Amino acid sequence: MFKISQDNFKFSLKRTVSPGWKMSRMRPANFPHRRIAFLASLLFGGFKLMSRIIDATSVDNVRALFNIELAGYWARHYSFNSLLDEPKATALGRNSVDILVINVVVPLLYAYAMNVDSRERADHAINMLHELKAESNSIVAMFASSGIECTDAFTSQALIQLRRQYCETRKCLYCRIGHRMLSKRAKNKDCMQ
Repeated sequence: MFKISQDNFKFSLKRTVSPGWKMSRMRPANFPHRRIAFLASLLFGGFKLMSRIIDATSVDNVRALFNIELAGYWARHYSFNSLLDEPKATALGRNSVDILVINVVVPLLYAYAMNVDSRERADHAINMLHELKAESNSIVAMFASSGIECTDAFTSQALIQLRRQYCETRKCLYCRIGHRMLSKRAKNKDCMQ
């Protein structure tokens, strides 16, 4: 009879001592333990999240889907054996929920709309981006320092795409913004000489 030892697993996987989570410089509310507990709470009662997202009529309805309170053990713990003084009411803050809406919900809604050929649903997904405020990240800050105004999530996503398509690939001359900035710089150098 074939025996499997403790160290030999299927597909030559090795047993890990720890999951390898690095939690330094991370806020306790964002620890992986709580995120997994949040996901379990989100999926509790069935995998109906996609249908709930599709049926949501506004950004506030979508935010309500992710406004989950952790119950039981994780309401009073950040990780194993670390008791909180007061229970933490919600698993995610508003900013985290908005980032989920921008980066998960809207792309899912748009992809679904394209799959079922529904222009109305696609417009609804895009309108959600217009309703949300812009993300606060280094890319948006870089464009803002260059004088490009970013007022909503739609614009911030566009700026992130511009950065990936043109700035990171060094195709500045093909981008209107990059071309304008380079021509300004060249004119300023000519004026100084």
